[in-house]
Amino acid sequence: MKKQFCFYSFLNPLLGSFLMIGLLFLILTGCGSQKNGSPVFSSPSDPGTPRSFSTIMDDSIICARVKAKMISDDFVKAYPIDVDVYNGIAYLKGIVATDSLKRMTADLARGVEGVIRVENQILVDANNIDP
Repeated sequence: MKKQFCFYSFLNPLLGSFLMIGLLFLILTGCGSQKNGSPVFSSPSDPGTPRSFSTIMDDSIICARVKAKMISDDFVKAYPIDVDVYNGIAYLKGIVATDSLKRMTADLARGVEGVIRVENQILVDANNIDP
């Protein structure tokens, strides 16, 4: 018996691959329109609403950029600063030796694209010896 060639059986794996790639693209991009600001970062939502997947991804990108900027700074990199970003707001926590270092870390975070506001919760330890 001769096996018949079915075009659908050839197309099925290919079609499935394209559908999966398209679905993955929609999930990663958030499939929403950007109204204002950068096309990379979405605008913050109300504090009471849960974050979307795209907002979580945007926050993680912003957080990585803030940490990279702090690590590249010669003065700030010596101190362990914890950075968290939630809806574009950067929360800085840690202990530094002087007020000027506290201000410097906040200024570095403000300079990162996508940071809307900085909540500087860094403590200044007067007894801390500079490393």
